[in-house]
Amino acid sequence: MTPRRTALLALVLVATLGAAWATIVRFATARRAVERASGEERGAALLPFDPAGAEAIRIVPPTGPAGEVRLSRAGPAWQVTAPAPRPADRREVDRLLDALVALRRRATSAPAGLAPELLRPYGLEAPRWRVEVRLAGGATQSLAVGGTTGEEGITFVMPTSGDVAMISTADRQALEEAAEALGADVRGPAAPAPGEPSPARPGAAPARGR
Repeated sequence: MTPRRTALLALVLVATLGAAWATIVRFATARRAVERASGEERGAALLPFDPAGAEAIRIVPPTGPAGEVRLSRAGPAWQVTAPAPRPADRREVDRLLDALVALRRRATSAPAGLAPELLRPYGLEAPRWRVEVRLAGGATQSLAVGGTTGEEGITFVMPTSGDVAMISTADRQALEEAAEALGADVRGPAAPAPGEPSPARPGAAPARGR
């Protein structure tokens, strides 16, 4: 490939990425206008479901599916079905479910359906860890946890709706502690301490939409 063709391809790539980020900024501005008009402000529930309807839980840690923890409701009790079957502490399960429904949206940062390369600044092209809750009737609520910005105390997440939202790092820490109490190693050696930026993503995208 000639230097001229290489330069042209680079210009096309830069223009494409610039247009994509412009779309994200426009979305954030429009989303904020809708939130203000409808009265939706900070504090809206990120995963609005009833914990009493939960029938199964799947926690996928940074190590991937091989290290995941699965739980299933059996009447009033809960059982861990993976990695090794055992009874689960109902109080710890309730703690995890309560932490999920307690999550509050601080802002909406990007729309659903972004390409993986545009999710990278949020740490969501390969989420640090994920949790799924299957409800009675077959519906599923899910959350993918991405990068953290230390200065603002913000963590980027992707809820069931598929958009990129922001929660406080304090809420993320409470959720991770609840998951680890059930045996899931969700923070792992690569995860930053609460309030610190991800070492793999030093230039996390700034908060948008608020």
